[in-house]
Amino acid sequence: MKKIYVNDDNQATIICPKCAFTKQIDMTNFKNTQKRVKGKCRCGEVFGFTIEFRKNYRKKVRLAGEYHNNGKGKKGEIIVEDLSMNGIRFVNLGSDQISIDDKLEVKFKLDNQMRSEINILVKVIWVKDKMIGTKFSGPKSFKSELGFYLRT
Repeated sequence: MKKIYVNDDNQATIICPKCAFTKQIDMTNFKNTQKRVKGKCRCGEVFGFTIEFRKNYRKKVRLAGEYHNNGKGKKGEIIVEDLSMNGIRFVNLGSDQISIDDKLEVKFKLDNQMRSEINILVKVIWVKDKMIGTKFSGPKSFKSELGFYLRT
């Protein structure tokens, strides 16, 4: 399935795989929906594509960590499943409820040679069962370490 990238103005260029007809489309309404879409060209061709709003590379990992929710006084264990320069996605291994807009302190170690410890504040952007999507909200003092890690 072809990946379509959205620019900073929420515009994407869709190209029909059959006739190469090109159309610029506003993707604002797709920001908080499913990212797999079917399109139909004026030539009659029906084709699927995925919409990518992400600005940074996301690396798949499997790193043990923990979180502390200061607002609710809860903490628990997590598995970080992927990370980028802007945030992380993790699985909550505990039974505590994590909600959208919660601010968490997250701590985990990279699996690099130095076993660099990342300790950062995040804001919860989305929740689906035990899967949590976050963006970094605190000072990014780890930026150089994480940047190097994401390139390797």
